[in-house]
Amino acid sequence: MRALRRILALIYLLSGALVIAMFAGYLFSPAARNIEVLFQKPAVRIVLLVCMVILGLGTLVAAIRMMAHRRVVTCVHPQANPDIEVSLAAIESVARSAAQDPTALIESVEGRVIGRDADQVHVHIDAIALGRDNLAERAQRIQGRVTHALDTMLGAAGATVRVRFLPSKTTITTQEVTRE
Repeated sequence: MRALRRILALIYLLSGALVIAMFAGYLFSPAARNIEVLFQKPAVRIVLLVCMVILGLGTLVAAIRMMAHRRVVTCVHPQANPDIEVSLAAIESVARSAAQDPTALIESVEGRVIGRDADQVHVHIDAIALGRDNLAERAQRIQGRVTHALDTMLGAAGATVRVRFLPSKTTITTQEVTRE
């Protein structure tokens, strides 16, 4: 996909350069008569028309992407009140402190604002369990504490929490490769 975008960008730039060069040469060059003779050839007209269509399509795509682009929401509006904002960093900080557990290490806490009015938050917690017993109960305990802390902080229910336990041990396999 990246290669296709680069090819399309190159075609767009070459089309723009050709149209600008022909227009500038026709208006400002001492060889304007030679360029006018070129405009009378059907092949040159077709090439310029194709280049202008490419430029028009590129401009249209850019305008549509600009209008359809949604900004990244970084603040929660509790109870859909636009006058009150709570930053995502504050929510992640409260979630991290509420998720502290003596039987688990908190690896990462990530929040995402959801809801039509940006009045809800989804928090994803990655943790490493220090033991292998009853992970579901630990996850529910952490989830309950974090949900309660966020609902208390926001003053309204609007937080969903997901707890995921990562493996506590990693296995590293080394393999020798001969240089031939």
